[in-house]
Amino acid sequence: MSTVKKQITLDTVENRSPAIRRVYARASRAKVTALNHIELTLAVGKKKVSVKLINISTSGIGFELPKMVALPNHGSKITGELTFKDSKKSYDLELFIHQVEGRRLGCSFVNPTGMLIVSIAHYFDVELSALEVVKIKTQPQTSAKTQTQLFKGRDNCGLQFTHNAQGVIQSFKLMVFGNVMEWEKGKATAIVLTEGRNDKELMRLFMKFIINIPLLDEKFSDQLIELVHTKN
Repeated sequence: MSTVKKQITLDTVENRSPAIRRVYARASRAKVTALNHIELTLAVGKKKVSVKLINISTSGIGFELPKMVALPNHGSKITGELTFKDSKKSYDLELFIHQVEGRRLGCSFVNPTGMLIVSIAHYFDVELSALEVVKIKTQPQTSAKTQTQLFKGRDNCGLQFTHNAQGVIQSFKLMVFGNVMEWEKGKATAIVLTEGRNDKELMRLFMKFIINIPLLDEKFSDQLIELVHTKN
């Protein structure tokens, strides 16, 4: 066997000792923002301590501990309570710690109830729908003054907007679960097409969707959030 062939043989995956890495798989995670109105408190001794939430899924939760709380060990369990402030529903939790990075912890739910899973799935449905949105390639504009960007997802969710050469949004059409909001620069008010929804709740739904579109440039998401917030 030639020297080159020997080296190739030694370098193959089959001849290496595989590095074992344990990976904890979690369901799709939604980012937790100020728009979500949920709270996680942990039982620390006889006290309940509120922590900063980072993300959540139907199988687990990520959060950051305040400095006043001692860091638990990887592989240990902690207890707490998750509260949805909008619906005023609370759930007792037992959490298994899979990941500790600084003061950030990644945990799975231990024996979660069906109601907890359903509540999370329903409450964060708009965020999870936004994570599945794809950017559609659009045809070049006949006019160089504006460009169009188009995003499409499931459950009647999508976003289309135009912007000028400076990146300033000129118009948009936003759809979330069939609820539609349209706006065009120069018009006095935005057009909202929907039925049976509280305006404040609907605007928060629109903003939550925008925030969670991963392929949307931040300079556009910031503008869209402000437009939705001010045009209702």
